[in-house]
Amino acid sequence: MDWKNFKDQATILSGKATDMAKKWFETSKEYAEKTGAWTYEKLKESTFTLKEASSYEKLGEEKRYALFCIRDNDPFTRFFLTMLPILFTKAWIESGSLRIIMEEGSEELRKTLKIDIIPSAIVKMSDGTIKSITTEEEIRTFIKNFSFYDKEDGETKITS
Repeated sequence: MDWKNFKDQATILSGKATDMAKKWFETSKEYAEKTGAWTYEKLKESTFTLKEASSYEKLGEEKRYALFCIRDNDPFTRFFLTMLPILFTKAWIESGSLRIIMEEGSEELRKTLKIDIIPSAIVKMSDGTIKSITTEEEIRTFIKNFSFYDKEDGETKITS
């Protein structure tokens, strides 16, 4: 067996594989950005997006909810939109509601809810307490560990 030839062929193939991986990554990134922009536009028309204080008042009757305030063309919003299907599923499993407030067109509602920082989140936990989360790092942590129940010592404490 000609090991030098074998090594040369392996080097050529690894270069091609690297090129293909880079192209795949760029294509995937491009489609993800287009999908995110499309999702953001569709959310503007969605019933899951709160625009007025009256729609928030109806939500106040819910036992559990999470509100996320986002803005267009923001790195956090791109992250959030990719997590949206998972968040909706988790909220549904825990019998809660998930709503979105977009920066544009919601000035009155944001004033009512005292939302000055975007992104931010307001969460009504299962015990009725309302948490306001205003740092991006804390919001990402909440999304990662999404639950309407308080966690104590690694176990879920169900309070309602």
